Amino acid sequence: MFCVVPYFQLTTRKPLNSAWIEIVALGLRLALAFIFILFGWLVTLGALSLRSASLRSAPAPVATASASEVVV
Repeated sequence: MFCVVPYFQLTTRKPLNSAWIEIVALGLRLALAFIFILFGWLVTLGALSLRSASLRSAPAPVATASASEVVV
């Protein structure tokens, strides 16, 4: 999703009357595409950091002695 929307923002365009308006519109489309990609990157990094934090905080399995083993 964070790749498809910027792609369509950059590839689709509507013809405008003035060259200056087209330059401003291109700048706005580039800025919006960059912001959308940056937001997707931040969401991905946030999810990865939450996942790694939950994996680190999970207790390690404790080995228990069976009935035939003697614990010293």
